Amino acid sequence: MRDPLDRRIVRALCDDLPLSPTPFREIAQRLGVEEKELLRRVQRMQETGEMRRIGVALHHVKAGYMHNVMVVWDVPDDETARVGELMASQREVSHCYCRLRQRDWPYNLYTMIHANSEEGVLRAVREIAARTGCSEYRLLSTIRELKKAGMKYYSET
Repeated sequence: MRDPLDRRIVRALCDDLPLSPTPFREIAQRLGVEEKELLRRVQRMQETGEMRRIGVALHHVKAGYMHNVMVVWDVPDDETARVGELMASQREVSHCYCRLRQRDWPYNLYTMIHANSEEGVLRAVREIAARTGCSEYRLLSTIRELKKAGMKYYSET
């Protein structure tokens, strides 16, 4: 980040956005800058790649998506980009990562799949397997959520 104001902007954007028709105006006022200046800096950070996006996180359980599963896939290494893009494009997939294989763990693509029923989750897994031709996978069910929080950058503590 270029200067302390950029860091303060990023820190403010890590918090929940104000529930307002003009959330960026409220953030700018809280930071003591004009809304246009805040938006200009955010746009510059996006153009330079310092900031990828500003996102909204939906509380999936409250929204009715009560079921989820992480699926680990064994995908040929030369197919991970193509298959990963296809998996990531499915509406039920919230996260899709490519990771290095480990000894005794052949899986290299990881997807988090959400649906409003257990059958919906399983149907999505079967559809993804059929679309991609990936038949080697395992379902990792959540036993208990231990932590779920967005990242906080440039925290003051």
